[in-house]
Amino acid sequence: EGVPDELAAYTSVVTLADLIGDREPHFRQSDLFIYHYPSRHPLMESIKGIERGAVIFYYHNVTPPELWGSEIDRDALVRGREGISLAHYADLVLTPSPFNVDDLVVRGGLDRSRVRVLPLGVPLDQFSPGPKDIDLVRRHNLEGRRVLMFVGRMAGNKRIDVLVEALALIKARIPGVKLLLVGDCDSSPAYRDISNRARSRAAELGLKNDVIFTGRVDELPRYYRLADLSVTASLHEGFGVPLIEAMASGVPVI
Repeated sequence: EGVPDELAAYTSVVTLADLIGDREPHFRQSDLFIYHYPSRHPLMESIKGIERGAVIFYYHNVTPPELWGSEIDRDALVRGREGISLAHYADLVLTPSPFNVDDLVVRGGLDRSRVRVLPLGVPLDQFSPGPKDIDLVRRHNLEGRRVLMFVGRMAGNKRIDVLVEALALIKARIPGVKLLLVGDCDSSPAYRDISNRARSRAAELGLKNDVIFTGRVDELPRYYRLADLSVTASLHEGFGVPLIEAMASGVPVI
């Protein structure tokens, strides 16, 4: 879903049964297998039976269930943390940060020498300093306002409720400030739960019109140029790409 046309011709949708049942010739004949692990989805189990070629396990990170902030989908995180052990089937393990290496060693029991750090980056031709986009300023009623911006999923570990409460303290000293929460707030019941709680807290604090949920956006570089500060109160990040995007856009980060 959403794959560009020029790539779609080289992709196919398969099931675990296709892979382990020898019904996918390309899988059977491949020399390199790359497994991306943001969670324990069914296709990951096929890593156990590979008998040829080289296998790379790319570990994005899995949020610890105890930091999720919601009971919704918490069981998926429990399975995701347990599934880190699948990395033992790989010839090489890649991950974007030393923090994740420690996670793999401590929680996954992996030999540190088998893991390599491959840091993430951002395209500097897209994320760069620039003037505020007047259309976005008008869309979100930001004329004459200072803007705090958070970018990311509205997951419990991101603690957007803390940002809402911080906004109340800031507005007591600097009235013309708004908080822009940019990112997925409704694709998962867990995100909706966290977002609704943050909205309720904003209303309690008299900030109903000052906390803005944008949902997912296509023009993310333009949004960074709206911000006076990029803010996060997250308890857990495998890397934290929005921090790098903000830096590339010339936005101070807190």
